[in-house]
Amino acid sequence: MNLISFPTLDSPDDLSYTEGSIGHNITWTAYDNNPVNYTLLRNSIEIENNSWISGDPLKFNVDGLVEGTYNFTLMVYDKDGLYAVDTVILMVVRLLITPRTNSPDDVTFLEGIQGINLTWIGIDDNPSTYIIYLNGTLFLQGSWENNSKISFSLENLQTGEYNFTIVLFDLDDLTITDTVFVIVKTPETTITISTITETTSKSDTTASTGAETTITAIKTSESFGMMQIFLIFPLIGIKRRKKSK
Repeated sequence: MNLISFPTLDSPDDLSYTEGSIGHNITWTAYDNNPVNYTLLRNSIEIENNSWISGDPLKFNVDGLVEGTYNFTLMVYDKDGLYAVDTVILMVVRLLITPRTNSPDDVTFLEGIQGINLTWIGIDDNPSTYIIYLNGTLFLQGSWENNSKISFSLENLQTGEYNFTIVLFDLDDLTITDTVFVIVKTPETTITISTITETTSKSDTTASTGAETTITAIKTSESFGMMQIFLIFPLIGIKRRKKSK
């Protein structure tokens, strides 16, 4: 009389790993006097079928799966048609990475200069929304895309000091913040005053006359970036000499 016994199969711990990582395996060890074959199922779908040897590890690599929950079920059979079964639950989680952004330099420029912009570039696999504050008050908000520009003009700012702060959000509610300080200065004004004195004279056999002409020129210039505007205002004064008696 032959003693019939079921195969025995150990039960490895459930497993989890971060999506994209490697080196993850599930290993079972089964025992039976008359082993024949095994079947491996993933989420109830057969993915492998082969023979097995009692006491030899049955090792299966489970890398390369996307985010989700999986059940791996191993069924080992012997020649008598008896079997043992065990299931391992695998969880693959997505790697959570905080959004990234460039950090633009602080800006200083003269009021009235055109073409001055502030630009951030956000980087994240799951971008969502952004908020920009001007001196602590909501200034702009919207959605953003990976590796795209978030840009706006500064040319309408008046003389003063400002801080612009951006907060980038992704779909995992992770955030990054960056602040840029902006200084707008008043254009410089200079005044130049110059005096020109001119003397004229006239003489004949009976009398001589002379006159001094004083010309005062006031030149002002205002700097607007690379452009200067000059205004010249002549002031002419004439001083006549008295005739000689």
